[in-house]
Amino acid sequence: MDRASRGLVTVGLGLGIGVAPTLIGLALVAVGMASSPFVQGLMAELAGLFSVNLLLSLAASPLIVIGLMDFRRGIRARAVLQEPEAEEKEEIPAP
Repeated sequence: MDRASRGLVTVGLGLGIGVAPTLIGLALVAVGMASSPFVQGLMAELAGLFSVNLLLSLAASPLIVIGLMDFRRGIRARAVLQEPEAEEKEEIPAP
């Protein structure tokens, strides 16, 4: 797996941790299942300060940023590898 693919997988993992539970909880509330254990667990507060939903989002943020940086480095590495090929094509003399 190259660096760009690994970055995309890391971003997907981060979004799965941070965003997916929130969207599932919102969908359950919209359907009328606000009293489900999943929604109650997301809204539960730890130590009276932070909700579980907030902690999941905070935990996912570094994963998303690291994944995006890794993806960017992978794309730049691909561009550097393809650059000499582009220069060779440009040096062909015109008749």
